[in-house]
Amino acid sequence: MTTTSKTLIGLLGAFLLAIAFHRPAVQGTPKFPPLTITYSITRIDPASLGGKVDTYTRIEATRSDGNQAFATPDQHGIVRTSFDDQGINVLWDLQNKNIKTTMGDGVPWQPYQDNFGSECEGISGTRLEERTILGFRTIGIEVDDHMTTPPIPPATTPHVINQARKIWVAPDLACRELLSVLTISHDGMDGGSTTEAATSVVLGDPDPQWFTVPDSAVEMGKTEFYQALGLKFSPNGEAKKTIEQMNKMYLQQKAKRESLQARARLLWRKIQTL
Repeated sequence: MTTTSKTLIGLLGAFLLAIAFHRPAVQGTPKFPPLTITYSITRIDPASLGGKVDTYTRIEATRSDGNQAFATPDQHGIVRTSFDDQGINVLWDLQNKNIKTTMGDGVPWQPYQDNFGSECEGISGTRLEERTILGFRTIGIEVDDHMTTPPIPPATTPHVINQARKIWVAPDLACRELLSVLTISHDGMDGGSTTEAATSVVLGDPDPQWFTVPDSAVEMGKTEFYQALGLKFSPNGEAKKTIEQMNKMYLQQKAKRESLQARARLLWRKIQTL
């Protein structure tokens, strides 16, 4: 076999492996410009539950290739890293860096162009006043959502849940939210509130740490992952159904990823025999 033939086979092998793994270089416009936004989150429980106030930090990081990461380092330490070009989401433990759980079937998600418009007119709702937040012009929008749920015994009438959400979005940041205030009421009674306020915006590709899943992290099922972090689940009712659905989806997606990898290995062996 000539050197040129070997080179062509090598290039073909790399190309076919990329197809088999469904990991092509995804083209198109990233979901948002590359940046890192740090938010201060304040959650207030309903007055009927004591009105407890909980505050923590959330970090949202977007790379120029469209991949994103979401982290709450001072709350539970979980990082969710989205690798769109690989078709997977990875949840991993930032504090101990020894466990992870992977979601997605391995088929890349194509980045999309937002349809919000230059003035965020694509976001429906009632327009509020404009504000300057962290040096960025933002547009206020109010969205009300009403939901009726079946009665919970011993009650016999449906429950009405109202969610009033006010957001301030920055047109220069592809309409990313820099302030969000959510208030909830249950049957006309206080249901608590959540305020998310950006405290910093750093433009450009974010810190690589949010996209570096430790090689030593052990893969777990989704519910096993949460339980390893000390989160408890009720064994009854809706919680049990949710757990079963989570486990079923995890196993289905894992099987599909393993099938793609097996195809790639078989294809590689065939290439080596050429």
